[in-house]
Amino acid sequence: ARISKKLHVTSMKFTSFWEYARAGDPIVVNILRDGVSLIDYGFFDPMQALLGQGRIRPTPEAIWSYFARAPSTIHNSKWHVMQAVVDLYWAVTDSAHAVLMKMGEIPPSPDHMADMLDEKLVKRNLLDKKHANTVREFYKLQKMVIHREIREITGAEYDHYKREAEEFVREMQKLVELE
Repeated sequence: ARISKKLHVTSMKFTSFWEYARAGDPIVVNILRDGVSLIDYGFFDPMQALLGQGRIRPTPEAIWSYFARAPSTIHNSKWHVMQAVVDLYWAVTDSAHAVLMKMGEIPPSPDHMADMLDEKLVKRNLLDKKHANTVREFYKLQKMVIHREIREITGAEYDHYKREAEEFVREMQKLVELE
């Protein structure tokens, strides 16, 4: 196994560390298992010895406390995916704003962005119509996410949206870089 050269300083109150150790908390177990004390006044090394002897064991309360977090963590992961979709919307919107500003236009509100792209870029053959439609799609999508009309997005759906947003941003980059 490779050992990281990065220093990770962990500080906590003695009483908190002791309570975590007595409960067999995974955080303290990892600190004792992998940690190296820089300054030890006769506390850390004996705690590591206790762990090595198997005398620091998790309590039933610690086990259930950690397990109780799992459902909310799963819920949080779903929320993060939804927020990631909103972030993709902002990537699309910000890059479209940048292109319009480059063209000397004052960017409209996001709900009028696709129409302005149609008018200023698609009609002049500077942009494919599908990219203006991407803006429309992301605008509708983020509204549905924000208003909770969509409550969950699968990984496959997210991957699709991410590819679409990345393609759009690449196209906008080409336009921003035009001389």
